[in-house]
Amino acid sequence: MYSTSYAGPRDLTNFTFEMARMNGYLEKQSLKSPDLWKRRWFVMQENVLFYYKSEEDVRDGKPSDETCCGIIQLDSIDSVTTAVRVMQ
Repeated sequence: MYSTSYAGPRDLTNFTFEMARMNGYLEKQSLKSPDLWKRRWFVMQENVLFYYKSEEDVRDGKPSDETCCGIIQLDSIDSVTTAVRVMQ
């Protein structure tokens, strides 16, 4: 199983990032252009990984439906592999 982002409507009212285990910038491979990598702000809480375009998109320590680019449910991931990226 591969990880995918969730693009549909979501209810984020129960989540708060005050107890987030980790957060920071990562590069995410574009679904439309596999050669394109985008820098995104990720926040991991429990078994959920939220991602945003920038750290500023996380408002008042809480996720926002308007700014959240995607959610990855980590409990459904069987394996993770490293993508090969050739630097030019």
